Amino acid sequence: MLSGVASNVSWCCRADETVVPPVLDAVLHLPTSIHITVRRTSLQLLGELREWIEKHPEYLGLLH
Repeated sequence: MLSGVASNVSWCCRADETVVPPVLDAVLHLPTSIHITVRRTSLQLLGELREWIEKHPEYLGLLH
C-alpha cells in the first residue's frame, strides 16, 4: 500500500511537502526492535520516494 502511495506522490505538489517529511521522519526513526518485515517495507518506501528526496535535499537533515 505504501509503495502505491509513494509512486503517486506529485514531485512538485506543495501538499507533499507537508505529508512526505513526517513519513520520512517516522521511517528513519523506527526503533531497532521493529520487525524485519516492517523494516524491509520501510526501506522499500524510501526507495519509492527517492525522486522526491532528490528534488528536496533540504529534508536530508532528517537523517541526523
